[in-house]
Amino acid sequence: MNLEKEIRGFLDEICTELGFCLPPKKIENLATRKFYHADEFVRDVFEAEEMNPDSELHLFRQVKRKFTDRFGSEVGE
Repeated sequence: MNLEKEIRGFLDEICTELGFCLPPKKIENLATRKFYHADEFVRDVFEAEEMNPDSELHLFRQVKRKFTDRFGSEVGE
């Protein structure tokens, strides 16, 4: 599995489906990491969107569910 490609695909998916459309630099920062834990990754996505994950729990859970369905609770190279 090409992790960077998979993360980029996931970010495209949540942009289309949930409206989390990040700027290229933030996509690059998220996509080039070597390890991801579901909660940390989703928090980073929210922070990149300048959103507070603690005030958007339903949306946080949606993004986390998509992540865990695709990758499990954590993924790394």
